[in-house]
Amino acid sequence: MREVKRYLDRGWKVFLEPEGTEDPGVFALLPKKEKLLDTDIPATAADLAPSSATPFWFYHAFRFGGAEKGERAFLCFDQVICLCEVYVNGTFAGRHIHSEERFEFDVTELLKPGENLIACRVYGPVTGKTGPYGISMETVPSFAQIYSYYTVIPKTGIYGHVSLETRPAVYISDVYVKTDLRSGSVRVETGIRNAAESAADAEVTLEVSYRGSSLFRSGRLILDEGNGEVRDEREKVLETVFPWTPDEPRLYDLTVTAESESGTHTVHRRFGFKDFRVQNGYFTLNGKRIFLTSAHTEHTKEAVVHAKTMGFRMLRYLTTMPSEEILDLCDEIGMMVYEEPATAWGMHDYPDMPEHMASYISNMVKRDRNHVSIAVWGLFNEQAGPNRDFRDPKLGETTEVFDFAVSYLPEIRKLDDTRLVLLSSGRWDARRDIGSYSNPGSAKWEYGWGDEAPGAGKGSPVSADITPYVSGMGDNHLYPTVPFTKETVDFIRHIGSAERPVFLSEYGVGCQYDVHDLYEQLKKTADPGHPSLPYYRVQIERLDEFIEKYGLRDLYPAPREFLMASIRAEAGQRRASIDPLRANPGICGYSMTSFSTSNEGVYYAAGRIMPGVTDALRDSFAPLKWSVFMEDTELYPETCAEIEIVLCNEDVLSPGEYSGKAAVSNRDGVVFRKDFRFTYPGGKPYPPFAAEAARIALPRLPAGEYTVSVYLDDHEQPAGGEKTFRIRERPLGKGEKVFCLGVPESFLRDMEVLGLEAVPDDCEADAVLVGGEADDRKALLKESLALAENGSRVVMLDDSLFEEGNTSSQSFMGKAEIGGESAPFFGKRFYFRNWLYHLDSYFSMEAKKAGMAETGLADMDVYRKVYSGYYFADTEKPGKTYCAAFGSGLFAEDNCLSGLVAGSFAYGKGTVTLNTFRLIGNLTKDPAADRLFLGLVRAAAEDR
Repeated sequence: MREVKRYLDRGWKVFLEPEGTEDPGVFALLPKKEKLLDTDIPATAADLAPSSATPFWFYHAFRFGGAEKGERAFLCFDQVICLCEVYVNGTFAGRHIHSEERFEFDVTELLKPGENLIACRVYGPVTGKTGPYGISMETVPSFAQIYSYYTVIPKTGIYGHVSLETRPAVYISDVYVKTDLRSGSVRVETGIRNAAESAADAEVTLEVSYRGSSLFRSGRLILDEGNGEVRDEREKVLETVFPWTPDEPRLYDLTVTAESESGTHTVHRRFGFKDFRVQNGYFTLNGKRIFLTSAHTEHTKEAVVHAKTMGFRMLRYLTTMPSEEILDLCDEIGMMVYEEPATAWGMHDYPDMPEHMASYISNMVKRDRNHVSIAVWGLFNEQAGPNRDFRDPKLGETTEVFDFAVSYLPEIRKLDDTRLVLLSSGRWDARRDIGSYSNPGSAKWEYGWGDEAPGAGKGSPVSADITPYVSGMGDNHLYPTVPFTKETVDFIRHIGSAERPVFLSEYGVGCQYDVHDLYEQLKKTADPGHPSLPYYRVQIERLDEFIEKYGLRDLYPAPREFLMASIRAEAGQRRASIDPLRANPGICGYSMTSFSTSNEGVYYAAGRIMPGVTDALRDSFAPLKWSVFMEDTELYPETCAEIEIVLCNEDVLSPGEYSGKAAVSNRDGVVFRKDFRFTYPGGKPYPPFAAEAARIALPRLPAGEYTVSVYLDDHEQPAGGEKTFRIRERPLGKGEKVFCLGVPESFLRDMEVLGLEAVPDDCEADAVLVGGEADDRKALLKESLALAENGSRVVMLDDSLFEEGNTSSQSFMGKAEIGGESAPFFGKRFYFRNWLYHLDSYFSMEAKKAGMAETGLADMDVYRKVYSGYYFADTEKPGKTYCAAFGSGLFAEDNCLSGLVAGSFAYGKGTVTLNTFRLIGNLTKDPAADRLFLGLVRAAAEDR
């Protein structure tokens, strides 16, 4: 007889236990007078009664025909978070407290022929509250919800399948298939249980087949009564082995059968042969070096298929295990998996920590070790020192939880020694004396990345613009400030080395996301109290207020289009962010943030991929691609520009001599060609993943838009290889007269180049231009405002004059705090570090009238030199808005921010123009700076 499995996922009812209930057992039978909710499994607190912290009761009625002689009936749960007490027909069946492991209860004696009732009391950790058995965020693993930004939606409920399984009294309880690609061996460990009241024997048969061809079968096992589990081990070396790869996911079939007097029990498993490890600092799959492309992802089959289409080789399941169905799909289509348990993020020192860490890690390994798609077991994500902050002064002083995980590696190897184990994504512990990975077959942490070595000192954080990179660590996270500066690009291009590469296990760029669509979709299905409804709704309201305050109603046809403009720009940002890391031979792999529905993901709304992102990622991940670099993409005709061409080569081309062509074209055709030859270098043990192919000086070109195209002669064409740039005529003023205060001497020379006339008296000036250079900055600001009060048109070129009294800050993953009192007309000046989560700036109709910019989203590439992280909030409504910024999904009050970038206000008899663009220092060198500056002057002059 084969195992009979009946899913009980449909037709459940839910009841919320009243607070203060002293005897929960009174609800073991279906309440008759209480209001019950109807649901199917999976069902979570967020969907059912999201504002509650009290336990939920889940009820399911079903019919059972009775067990046959010798059979046992088991009630099985895939995943419940985190306390589950089960009653069958009013009788207690058992209790389980853990969030990720499967569990089951033998309910043979509790079932009856005909109608039966299951009642499950479920409770999960909730912020600030302690529940049954001391459960709280601080006392159980909670999927990183211990961090404030993960407490929006409580993880409570039944997440996986619930099933009723009938088996013989002698049944197969576990099957572990261990393969070795090099030797071709298959070792099968089978666990057999005897639930009968007397001793029994069983004939255990194994059959391994590949595409229908049987390869071997085998033997016999004796079991005592009530024996727990008896392990049976068999091994066979196959003559021919076909390896599993993402391109050819070859799967073998195993059938295990146990025959006894109580019946026949059969279990099927699929497995494969794969060897994934780090060799000489690089990832190798079945002995071949690969550039690892990964992303942490959502738990849907759709995401797996989309990721495969985009060129990802691996998906990282960050701090939570994927379902069996997802892993089956990954096995089938060739998607490697990097898996972490719930203890991987937010764990800290508490009395039960060792037991929890051991249980969760061991469960993960035992549950999923048969899946050939599993390539990496991950133990931590961003596990920092005592204060959970990678910038903590105690950086490098690890906690008990970190030390426990480090020491637990030998125990993991007892369960599985065939997978790569990564210690801590990001390595916020900064312990260079502990290696970041352990290869298959090893029970030690190994050194091969970064500057990790026995006896090495601490790593250290780098500048805030490269946060949270920890220098010296081989497994790192990188979230640069956007737009990228030349210094940022150079940093990314020089991480690691050919001898000691670095794995970027998190890195990405973000955009807005469609809160309108997410809100409307959720309204259709969720409980009115779902915490994400107000989360989205308030951002929609703030976006409307932003549009109204800054007079941007006619900028786009609907408010949603402000977000969609950012979303449509994301594909280009992805390309630009991946180009420098692919051009760096010292990076061995990259795990993108992220494959999800959020600011950081590839979905801008439920199931909707951002436009152009699929092609952008496929090109960026191509084994052979060009990365083309120009310092500036807007130039003046007299500028001498240069392009740098890098060939990114995942061992597609061998070291040797090659030739290529670069062409520059516009709408009329090709205006410049250049042949180039280059040597792709060799190296030991591997050639580099990237090498410079050419640096080409471009001729001086007339104004217009151009595209650089790069080709390789007589070979497969690499992906990418295009770069668009624009030559602009230098804008000139109309002889406007300006009076300058607090500006450097070089600024006065810039005025002449730009066609303005500096005058010695403000009464003669069309505009008063104010910088920030003064011994007494307070006095300079006071003088500037006094001039405006008396009728001058004052343009503030240095917003730092307004910094006093404003106490704004925004740390990595920290909530933005905008303090201080609002000052007259300019409100509060605040800083927000734009990175993955950022504000986008939008130019208004007034900006176009003044010749500053085209209307709409400010292109981060074009404006990167002048883009500022400073904004003015809580201002009066500007008389004219030139540029304003909005960001959704941010770590801030109402989860969004908005502010003024440039705009003018009436002040006394004159006006004051606020501006946070970085103009001084960029004038005459950057076309964007010149346009913005002259536009501000022109607009002020026209107000006279």
